[in-house]
Amino acid sequence: MVRTIFIFSFVLASSLHSAVPEASFRATNSGHSEAYNEGRTALRKRDWSTAVTCFERVIKAEEVDADGAYYWKAYALSKQKRKSEALAVIETLVTRFPESTWSRDARTLKLELGGEAALSQQENSDEDLIMVALSSLMLRPRDEAVLELKRFLAGDHSTEIKEKALFVLSQRGGTEAQDLIREIARGNQYPKLRKAAIQNLGIFRDAASLKILDEVYAESQDKNIKEAIIHSLIVARARDQLLAVFESETNRDLRVSAMRALSIIGGSAKLEKLYQAQTEPARKTEILEAIVPGTKMKTFFLEVYRTGSSEDREIALRNLGFSKDCDLLGQLYDEAEEVELKKQVLEAMLLATCDRLQEVFHSEKDPELRAQALRGINLRIRPPISFLLEVYRDEASREIRKQVLEGLFLRGAAKELVNIARVEKDEELRLAAVRNLSLMRKEEARAYMQELLGN
Repeated sequence: MVRTIFIFSFVLASSLHSAVPEASFRATNSGHSEAYNEGRTALRKRDWSTAVTCFERVIKAEEVDADGAYYWKAYALSKQKRKSEALAVIETLVTRFPESTWSRDARTLKLELGGEAALSQQENSDEDLIMVALSSLMLRPRDEAVLELKRFLAGDHSTEIKEKALFVLSQRGGTEAQDLIREIARGNQYPKLRKAAIQNLGIFRDAASLKILDEVYAESQDKNIKEAIIHSLIVARARDQLLAVFESETNRDLRVSAMRALSIIGGSAKLEKLYQAQTEPARKTEILEAIVPGTKMKTFFLEVYRTGSSEDREIALRNLGFSKDCDLLGQLYDEAEEVELKKQVLEAMLLATCDRLQEVFHSEKDPELRAQALRGINLRIRPPISFLLEVYRDEASREIRKQVLEGLFLRGAAKELVNIARVEKDEELRLAAVRNLSLMRKEEARAYMQELLGN
């Protein structure tokens, strides 16, 4: 449903904005590397040559923004009329990062550049035109629009396009439109559209639609159909129906989905009461797993942590990590006596990005806990390379030194890892250093791998 709404919204906006909106590089610079930010600044100034140079630095350094850097490099090249080079960069981006959202944007840029027969331009352009025509029905009189949409659904079009038409139909409303969508949801018409119709029923939020969703859920043995109904109940904000699913469903995954849906739409208080009323431990755990992290139930999770089963305590502690209350987590760490429990608290501190991790690393006596704290520091705080090298030099614990090697890997410190691999006498640590180097594409790492191969 969310995807359908997005597609429809995109089409409505497509006549006003380019497929490569320049406004997109006017966003905040936070969270990006210096080179990436410099490249975005150059884009704003339309300094295409400088932008290309900056994004090449990001790509060469193998930074986390590499996929975005490939895209903006191609974009800047296209602005310089260097079409063949831009297409080559796009091809590299799509090959290296096939799942990245930047790859999807790059295909649109490729279409504008006319690459690869414009990605079967005629077929795509036909569908784009159809989507614009469908969106225009939102401005037509209801009866006229519904009649046109019914004719369209009966025609020879792809299932994907028909699903979009069905969404437009649900937006127009009216008895005739609702009746048709309900019939499709029951499976009486257009079976390929049944799941989409179920998802659209939630938009109506009326008793008749909720009754159909209840009936279809009770009759169906198809897990995918049941999942679609749960998602539709989220849109309808149907708390009672979701609670009924949890109480009657025998499939654990569907029960958890129903509880998570209830949590999403603000039913956390119901879940808390349900948890307290449950006597079966497995069901209590399911309810905890379903509560969306970050919901304002800190007091409840703290109570579960102090009184629940070991499994429930771990889940509660994880949720407390999402509460970002580092003072509370520090208190829980001090109270904990068992090493395993302290480890779990450290994991929660990692989720909360607590500075207390550094304090634990420097003050804790247990090497295992110090290693765990250093892991959190590496992942969330990104300590200086000099700090990591100092720790590696001074520490005797193998586990702590392994975490240092992980930290150097995360910082892209290939030169430092090569130096360690050359002199380290501990075979396990040397192997760990080499393994990290084998995953890096830095020139120093590549050269050392060739050296080990005797080339």
